[in-house]
Parts: sequence; structure tokens; C-alpha cells
Amino acid sequence: MTLKGYFDHEREYKVETQYRGEKGVQIITPFYTHLDASGNPCAIFVNRGWIPYDLKDSRLHYQTGDKVTGYLYRG
Repeated sequence: MTLKGYFDHEREYKVETQYRGEKGVQIITPFYTHLDASGNPCAIFVNRGWIPYDLKDSRLHYQTGDKVTGYLYRG
């Protein structure tokens, strides 16, 4: 599935976890897709993936594109 919108890096979450025994974080970023009837922005959360802990404050994952492609899971 492909959606158009924008990422909000100011409100992303970093969830500490381990992958193959290495400490790191999962990056979870809101992706705003549309406005509701009241004009409020509506978002889905996109799991951007795991990165090593020492890179958790880097901005390598910041993206300026307006599309995201992936799998949609119902919460």
C-alpha cells in the first residue's frame, strides 16, 4: 500500500529494544495523511525500523518525501 502525506519527526517515538543481542531502538514516526471533518490532521504510525543505540539521535532516517509504501496493520 502507498499513502501520500508527511512525516512528523518532532513527535516520533524511539522504543528501546534488542536485535540479535545488540541494544538499539525502533523508530516510530507519525505520518499525516489527511484532515478530518473538523480540519484536524489524521496520522498513522509508521515503524521506520531498528537502528543501533549509538545512532539513536542521528537524523539519517529523516525523510522529506511525501509518500510511504509498506504494509498496513490494524491495531
